[in-house]
Amino acid sequence: MADEAKTKQQGLQQAASVIFALVAVVPLLIFAWTLHALGAIRSTQAQLSLGVALAVALLGFWMFRSLLGRMAEVVQALAAALEQASRVRRTPARPRQHAGARCRGRDARTDGGQGERRRRGIHQASAGRAVGSATGGGPRRSSG
Repeated sequence: MADEAKTKQQGLQQAASVIFALVAVVPLLIFAWTLHALGAIRSTQAQLSLGVALAVALLGFWMFRSLLGRMAEVVQALAAALEQASRVRRTPARPRQHAGARCRGRDARTDGGQGERRRRGIHQASAGRAVGSATGGGPRRSSG
């Protein structure tokens, strides 16, 4: 996959270089043709201006290629970081167990809550009395 990304980036770099070269070379050719058509290409000033324009175009081409190379490195680093982040996100998380079930090695949801009551010390037989005495309705005494 990394080789495929590199070939894509090299293809994009080459395409961008061709486009830049055409954008820089075509105006220079038009300028040179205009100077030739006017008969001014023999003057030293026209030749110097044509040479300076060519030098500036070559300098711009070199700067463009170096900038494009740096941007390709940044894009590769970003793609690698995103790929690593997506791998981390794809790892399945372990299902969470009830706190009491981890201690006893069984799932507390399957025993109807009995494990939690046992842990608290409330048995099923005394559960009703504990609730009744808490609400004031404890065992009835005979009034007589």
